[in-house]
Amino acid sequence: MTATCGTCHPEHAATYLSNIHGKMGVHLKNPDSAFCTDCHGAHNVVSLSDKAQALAVCRRCHPKADARFADVVIHDGMDRPASADAAKNQSVLWIDRVRTAAIAIVALSLVFFFGHSFLWLLREVHEKLRKH
Repeated sequence: MTATCGTCHPEHAATYLSNIHGKMGVHLKNPDSAFCTDCHGAHNVVSLSDKAQALAVCRRCHPKADARFADVVIHDGMDRPASADAAKNQSVLWIDRVRTAAIAIVALSLVFFFGHSFLWLLREVHEKLRKH
């Protein structure tokens, strides 16, 4: 499915493969995961830009989904024309900022803890050398 739709829509295929549906469906080979046609249809392809229509599609698999569920950005690629939905572009921008901040926090934490462990090791070696 991803290869078929991805032939004409490679950017959508890439973002699909990076989200939970793509990871479960393609990488984990879970047949219950949502594929392109499950959300967009096979013959009547729907864009799902209308929130009510998107929510109805989401409720097929997530029956308890509320109105905020349709606000989730599935195709979060930044390579989108300026004429695309401004609210979605703003959401994608925040997703990118949060992702960058999370990576920075993890990297700084690793640098701190590895540095701390290295200094502790130097202190232990110094103490052993000083005793002998």
